[in-house]
Amino acid sequence: MLQNPNSLSENPLYLAGELTHRFHKRLTHAFRKAKVGVTVEQFSVLALLYYQDGLTQQEIAEALGRDKATITRILHIMERELLLERADDALDKRSKRVALTALGKQKQEEMVQISGALYFEILADIPTEQVQLACNTLAQMLKQV
Repeated sequence: MLQNPNSLSENPLYLAGELTHRFHKRLTHAFRKAKVGVTVEQFSVLALLYYQDGLTQQEIAEALGRDKATITRILHIMERELLLERADDALDKRSKRVALTALGKQKQEEMVQISGALYFEILADIPTEQVQLACNTLAQMLKQV
């Protein structure tokens, strides 16, 4: 039986949120330092499209857990910066398919190098078994929400 946490440092939900917040902050700083000109939010779109090019705006919103209006705004900015292009869906003219441009793919690859280095820096002193256990635990918790 799960006990009530005695402090925030014993609350896995708080710790997961705090880790996400701090990683986002460090990644933002790293992207600015490298002058990639792309935000962490835009990077998540670039990464998703890198592996699943041609998604609709709705599919992107669902995959990233964001509302459609937020994704539409992000996509508009990224399209203006020539990182992606939107085209009418062949089957549904009301829908747009989103694809990375060559510049978008290049930026995504640059940013993967930066985020990967930060990822390995953060996990450097943690045994693989503990990382795997944490991943398994978080995956189980995600199934509950």
